[in-house]
Amino acid sequence: MPEYLASGVYVEEMSIQPKPIEGVPTGTTGFIGPCHKGPIKRATLVTSLADFKRRYGSGRTLRLEGGAVSPNYTWHAVHAFFKEGGRRLYVARVPRWQARDGENALKCFETIEEISIVAAPGSTFEHEDGGTGTAIATALIEHVERMRYRFGNGPSSPCRP
Repeated sequence: MPEYLASGVYVEEMSIQPKPIEGVPTGTTGFIGPCHKGPIKRATLVTSLADFKRRYGSGRTLRLEGGAVSPNYTWHAVHAFFKEGGRRLYVARVPRWQARDGENALKCFETIEEISIVAAPGSTFEHEDGGTGTAIATALIEHVERMRYRFGNGPSSPCRP
């Protein structure tokens, strides 16, 4: 604020250092994927692995709708997220890995502005039709582009010897 010393003369002290850039939170993540139990068609905030287990079940192998058996990639990703210091995670459960289910789960994240990273762990695991993983990856990319300020950790093809 200027200090008035005389009529028409005043002194204003200014810092010569630039103002620091204000940080933005990047710690809230969203995962979509199948789980043993829990709500479908909505995203739920979980703040610990114990919280995830209560709502979505354990890390044991999944039997998806239609009878397919799959490792529980969602649980393993949640476990790693909290082990590495993550604190806020939204989970949108899908009943099976189908493109439409992935798209619907990502829509659940659109109203949650604090999410900065989204992922679909395990979405490319041995799909019989061969195109499901690609469709989910495309949906993830489209979601990130539409939301503008999100980073997508997209699925990759499984490594085979």
